[in-house]
Parts: sequence; C-alpha cells; structure tokens
Amino acid sequence: MQDRPSTTAEVVCWFRALDQQLPPEQRVVDDAYAARFLTKHGRAALRLGPVARHAGRRLADYIRARHRFIDDVLVAALPDVDQVALVGAGYDARAWRFAEHLGGTPWFEVDHPATAARKAKVVARHDGAWPRPDRRVAAVDLRTHDLGQALTSVGFVRGARTFFIWEGVSMYLSEADVSRALSGFAELGGPGSRLALDFWTTSPPGASASAAQRGRAAVERFAPRLLGVIGEPFLFATPPSGAGPLLARSGWAAVEIATARDLASRHDLPDHAALHAGFVVHAARAVARDPERRPVDSARPAGQEARR
Repeated sequence: MQDRPSTTAEVVCWFRALDQQLPPEQRVVDDAYAARFLTKHGRAALRLGPVARHAGRRLADYIRARHRFIDDVLVAALPDVDQVALVGAGYDARAWRFAEHLGGTPWFEVDHPATAARKAKVVARHDGAWPRPDRRVAAVDLRTHDLGQALTSVGFVRGARTFFIWEGVSMYLSEADVSRALSGFAELGGPGSRLALDFWTTSPPGASASAAQRGRAAVERFAPRLLGVIGEPFLFATPPSGAGPLLARSGWAAVEIATARDLASRHDLPDHAALHAGFVVHAARAVARDPERRPVDSARPAGQEARR
C-alpha cells in the first residue's frame, strides 16, 4: 500500500453505499453511513445507479454478502465478548451501525495512518449526529509496527474475550504474514475469542470446465492484476479446503466456512455471485495451541445455526 488512503477501501465502501439504493427488502447490507465516506468521484459514480450496479454486479453481490456474513456473526457473538478489534478498518461503519448492540463494549480499529486520517475527518464532520460508541483508533502501519502494541496503546486488554474482524486484508499479504497475523490474534485474545475473516481462492478450470467456471477463473486472474496496477496487489490465496488447516496451525478452529455460492443462496442473489473467487470464515480460538492439530472436520456447513 502506498502512503495514501486505500483505494480498495473506498471501492468496498462504494458497494455498500450502492446497496442503499435498493428497496429495503432487497438490501443485503443496510449501511446508511457508507456514502458519507466516499470521495467526490465515488459519489459521482454512485449517482449512476442502475448502470453502476449492472457494471459491478458480480463483485458487488459478493462484497455485500461477505459484509453481511460478518455482521451476523458479530451481532450473535457480542453478548459473549469483552471487546471488538477491527484490523484493516478501512471505511467500515459497524461501530455506528451496531452501536446499540455494542452498548459499552470497546471497539478498536487499526488501519494505515493515511486511511485512518481521512476517515477521522469524515467522522468529525458528523460529530453529534452519529451514535457515540466506545470507539478507539490505532493509526499505524503494520508493516513497521507491532499489532499488539498498537492495540494496547489505545486500551485493548490482552487475554480478554475478543471478536476480531479481518475483512478484505489477507489477500494483500504473503502466506507467512497471514499465518503470523492469525497467530497474533490468537495470542492477543483470550479463551472465548472469535474471528471473522475472508480469503481469496484459486480454482484453475480443467478442460471440461463450464462457462461459469471459466468466468470465475478469469475473475481470479484479472482482479489481482487490476489491484496491482493501483498499488494494492494480491499476494495470497487458498482454497476453502485449506482454510481449516491454516487456522488450526495458528490457534483457531473453524466454525463455519461459507463460499460465494453459499452466500448467494443465503441472500437469494443471482448465481453469478458464485463466480467471484472468495469465501468467508468464522472461527473460534482453539483451547490449546497445537501445531499438529488436525483440520476441523466439523466446521458448520453454511446455513446451519451456530452452537454457542
């Protein structure tokens, strides 16, 4: 990432803002704050309405379904955690959207100083009009700063039951850095901690691949190259079958793994959403750290109610 506000953070925010133009019953993520974080160019694109939705519908459907997945897991977990840590916050508005659910639960955000500074300016413009959760921000570059130190500097309690959100970040890191981050979350959060995150996946089409499979593969090849052009290249991907072992090696046990197809079905979205090469995971902190721990075979299939 360059030393400027994240472009992809605004793109993701734009998709949430676009969702607001749909009738309430068709919205997947009801984020009334998203449009406030857009630049003038983003707001101009938003005015294109149906044209904009059609142009980016595949990616938009996945992004908003991914966000909703994490919303639902977070709200369900809030009664049983002591704090929330959003790492790579971007223009996420959950602290305000779920202020009533949070009550007095501390909400921590960590992000690059350039993005955090722009977000702070937007928030300041609406001071007094928005809810006031116990939101604390650590504006640091995690390439050069320790996550634990960044969080504790703003009041994060090591060893407390924590809900970690790591959305839209893993694909920009190396595999080694992803593993280190996951292990870091497990070390920072105490027993009962939860984690919601997403991964980019790869699935090269075979000779007999369908048009949909080939379309998905094209998305997988094109998106990382496009993001590389704007200075935010993709570096890591794993198939859904690799998520459980990766998490287990880092101190987490998979609770649910939901593919883009699962999310499309859950929210009654067109099947084209399944072409997008991403999936989301809800995990719980493992009881004991064990590098030889076998992958969790009982990860809850998408759509089933979590046992808590």
